Amino acid sequence: MNTKLAENQLTERVAFPATFSVKKIVAALDLSPYSEATAQYALGIAKTLRASLVLVHVYEPIQMNEFTTEEGFRVLTHDRQVMQ
Repeated sequence: MNTKLAENQLTERVAFPATFSVKKIVAALDLSPYSEATAQYALGIAKTLRASLVLVHVYEPIQMNEFTTEEGFRVLTHDRQVMQ
């Protein structure tokens, strides 16, 4: 799958009324294989609209309580290492 967008690919398909204005775009990323393509697509839209772009990392939290399993701690340790 090709994840790169042509420079003019987005601008050719988008035609907004003169009154349409976007100042900020927020894109949620989960670090999956599609995250880079999502970020590139959001960047293309932001450039086209001359808007700022905010990228937010999204993840599913692990429930923490007194019954957290050894697997839960292993996942937390792995996630901390990946984030560093």
